[in-house]
Amino acid sequence: MPNESELPTLERPSLAEEVDALQIINETGALIASQLDLEKVVRAVVDAGVQLTGAEFGAFFYNVLDENGEALLLYALSGAEPEAFAAYPHPRATPVFAPTFHGEGVVRSDDITRDPRYGKLGPHYGMPAGHLPVRSYLAVPVVSRSGEVIGGLFFGHAEPGRFEPYHERVMIGIAAQAAISIDNSRLYDQARAELTRRRTAEQSLRETDRRLKAVLDNATVAIFLMDERQHCIYMNAAAEALTGYRLEETTGRPLHDVIHHKRPDGSHFPIDECAIDRALPENNRQQGEEVFVHRSGRFYPVAFTASPVRDEAGVTIGTVIEVRDITQEKRDEETRTLLMREVDHRARNALAVVQSLVRLTAAPDLQSYREVLLGRISALARAQGNLAERKWEGAALHDIVCEELLALCPRESFSVEGPDVQLNPDQAQPASMIIHELATNAFKHGGLSQPGGRVDVAWSVIGGEVHLEWRESGGPEVREPDHRGFGSRLIHQLAQQAGATISKIWDPAGLKARIQFRIH
Repeated sequence: MPNESELPTLERPSLAEEVDALQIINETGALIASQLDLEKVVRAVVDAGVQLTGAEFGAFFYNVLDENGEALLLYALSGAEPEAFAAYPHPRATPVFAPTFHGEGVVRSDDITRDPRYGKLGPHYGMPAGHLPVRSYLAVPVVSRSGEVIGGLFFGHAEPGRFEPYHERVMIGIAAQAAISIDNSRLYDQARAELTRRRTAEQSLRETDRRLKAVLDNATVAIFLMDERQHCIYMNAAAEALTGYRLEETTGRPLHDVIHHKRPDGSHFPIDECAIDRALPENNRQQGEEVFVHRSGRFYPVAFTASPVRDEAGVTIGTVIEVRDITQEKRDEETRTLLMREVDHRARNALAVVQSLVRLTAAPDLQSYREVLLGRISALARAQGNLAERKWEGAALHDIVCEELLALCPRESFSVEGPDVQLNPDQAQPASMIIHELATNAFKHGGLSQPGGRVDVAWSVIGGEVHLEWRESGGPEVREPDHRGFGSRLIHQLAQQAGATISKIWDPAGLKARIQFRIH
């Protein structure tokens, strides 16, 4: 493995990079959720993996059996030409190249050419040596719901140390989504094939129906089969749970008239306007989103795929429909939209604060200016980090106080006591910067400027109002300054922004500050 000095320093993703990553994950998830074309799904997953990990190339190898037993078949490739793998059309599973073949887990290596897991197998064992140089390496298994290893996602980079643990977590999640989509694609193809074969012989039909029912009744996706009259002739257990109807309750009329006859505004929804039912007369697959009516009368959004079923002569004899309740996905989408707006708002606000700090911070020389400004911007960044960790829903007062003090002094030089207080997003940022200003002043001029000095912070909550007291001790004798500097003015401006009041007591033994604000 390479020395730490050989590895590049990978910084934490910026807010913009995290937003870009979230967009890539959302777009890939949406495609996976709506697509039954296996090749498109796998290619989208590989492309997304390359973008999210920063890999130079990515590949998906399908688990196949050849004349020599198990092998890996290159199914999708991104960032490299297929010729790079021409010498290895069916590479074997090895401890390094494909331990994921049997689902043992994820493999991440900072330098695969020097990884001790190679043993004595030599560099690039099982890899396309001489065709595609790889050092940083990440392999993630794609496992179906039944535990079958469908294949593996592989990502590589010519430089060492390019992949981080969060790359593992992201790709494990995407691999799981891809596995579900592949399972659903297989399920769809199986249902369609079984329906086609039922015309061949009655005995074969009964056996096929038994097998199909066993599979579909254990599926989480709702499956409907309609005949040429557009009457439902089969519903799996998930379909009955989705609609609230049993199969026998839908007989004698088109399925549309049972679960799709009304719009959310209460108006009638004609069957000839229904995209699902157009799959039969138009002899073409239909995909999209609709709103169904539950037996209870409530409306709920669904994603569907409706495909015509043909007999041996190519005549359309029915429709197979796959339906998925997307109520939660719609809620999640709304949440993501709100979160993106909140991120945008917070980013703009943070930039405005930084601009003010750059313009108004005063210092006797450039180096002092740099240190003061950097400290204030760092406090702002820590506040943003606290909010991001809690999905921009707020931050804990205890965390804010501890983080700002730890940025300047050891833990044994201060104490923090008080009940759990959650600040809303509009209070968290100014509170963080107020504590930073107090801590910076204590570190330079007050209780933390001499050995043995300390700061004690405590608060209580009375009638929905927080009473926080800041006490310094062990520092030089304190006296009230002749004039208020920018730091003092900034504290009072921030207090107003947070809806707080602040007062200072210039006790010769150490500064005391009292801050009061209401919990929203």
